[in-house]
Amino acid sequence: MLQGQIEQFSSDGTVSGWFRKSTFAKPAIARIAFNDGTVQRVIADRFRRDLLERGISHGHYGFLLRAPAVAASGATLAVLLDDETESPVAEARMSGLPLVQSRAYPLLLHVEDIIAPEQRWTCEDIATHVSNFNVTQACSSLGVETFVERIAQFCFGEFPSSEMMMGFADAIKSRTATPERVFLAMLDSKQALEKGVQSLPGPYSPEYPFS
Repeated sequence: MLQGQIEQFSSDGTVSGWFRKSTFAKPAIARIAFNDGTVQRVIADRFRRDLLERGISHGHYGFLLRAPAVAASGATLAVLLDDETESPVAEARMSGLPLVQSRAYPLLLHVEDIIAPEQRWTCEDIATHVSNFNVTQACSSLGVETFVERIAQFCFGEFPSSEMMMGFADAIKSRTATPERVFLAMLDSKQALEKGVQSLPGPYSPEYPFS
């Protein structure tokens, strides 16, 4: 089932908001229907820090659609439709403003400004909201050693050192540390700091260890 909302429909034809389905494996696709008869498909894969902060999983559910022809045609209503069932999920009327004023882009005013600098999550984002992720479930399904390898590749793009592998794997197996605690430690590890990691692979990339 699709859930989400249209947060802005501006007079230049820009539509923004977010939506998601229950799956983590790939970004959701939906349709935006306008009251001039136009229907356009849109994908939701942009990182939204505000969604992460609200506990909406990994937060990569934002979308941005530019449809200047729709604005020129006189459309005044945009409706978010489930791509499979065509059921309406949310709608928004044109605001009359050629600006995007979504919480996702609080410091960016003009549409041109929000096209280029797409937000990316950081180690701090994930560490602060680690409860949003299925860390323990991932460890259980992957196995301890594979779990440690996968989160190392996710955190700093390479396999863990033998010392790190042994230390973290033993800690999980002996239950002196939870998988979540190991993940947090790796985000803050010397190896990660030496790599200078600031941003991480997105949840739809092969490196993402959680399903």
